[in-house]
Amino acid sequence: MACDVQGPVVTIRFTGMRVEAFERAVVADLEAGLARTEVSVCPPELALERAAQRVAALELDARSPRLVELEVRLLAGGSELRLDRQVDLSQVPADSRAFAVALAADELLRASGVEWLGGGTELAGTPAAEAEPARPVTAALVDQATPAPAVAPGSWSLGMRPALERFSGGQSLWGADVAAILPLAAQLELQLAPGVRRGLPVSTAQGQIESSALSLAAHARYHLLDRGWRLSAGLGLYGARLALQGASPRAGASASRFVGLALYGQGLLSASLPLSSALRFELSGALGAPLRELEATADGRTATAASGLQLA
Repeated sequence: MACDVQGPVVTIRFTGMRVEAFERAVVADLEAGLARTEVSVCPPELALERAAQRVAALELDARSPRLVELEVRLLAGGSELRLDRQVDLSQVPADSRAFAVALAADELLRASGVEWLGGGTELAGTPAAEAEPARPVTAALVDQATPAPAVAPGSWSLGMRPALERFSGGQSLWGADVAAILPLAAQLELQLAPGVRRGLPVSTAQGQIESSALSLAAHARYHLLDRGWRLSAGLGLYGARLALQGASPRAGASASRFVGLALYGQGLLSASLPLSSALRFELSGALGAPLRELEATADGRTATAASGLQLA
């Protein structure tokens, strides 16, 4: 953050939800916007200690990932002017949000006294009535690098997906999930996915073992990259109520049915692309480690099992 307290100074303070990368980007974009003026962007403590004249105190309050409130107080020659503004980011791609906030801050500073910011007319000589009144503003920016519109950040979503799972113990399951995604914080979300499964039959010397399951997966996911398309990583749990059923073609042979719970810890990696403002296509892969395993036996030997590593 370049700071020259000999001229006009803008101090900037962030409150609310704190994301370091977002704050650095806002400061860099604001400095770029003020580059042709005499104004320096400074930390609040440094500017207040050394600057005696022409100080603009800017506060950015991130109420949520899609709403930022701006307030600016201009101090010069014993006068003070205060303006505020809201920036709605619900329709702005994630990698353009910092620029949208910086642009709104720059506009608010200039509306409150562009001559003062340029080193001309002092704030004390500018009647308050001439300043642009505070008003809500919606930042509607288009990221030219992202041709397809992104789903609004901070909104919950619902989807369906096919699923395929393979356990190193021998079980292979296929089926479908309903997936609900709930926002938790900036770049962080919770995914809940209940589903149904059908197992591929396993042949033994005595016959076949068939399987079916009801499953539930819960993952906390963090967006590593969000440029309209997303790359996310997560950690969570996967549980399946698995039913194993023996079937034998031999007359008089006995077969049994067993129901139990398999539980796994999972690491998740997913990538998604926006297809429209309300639709995304996503591909996910998960690697699981067993917390509770389940197996089927034939003649005292393991025939198939939901055990060992899981690839989903």
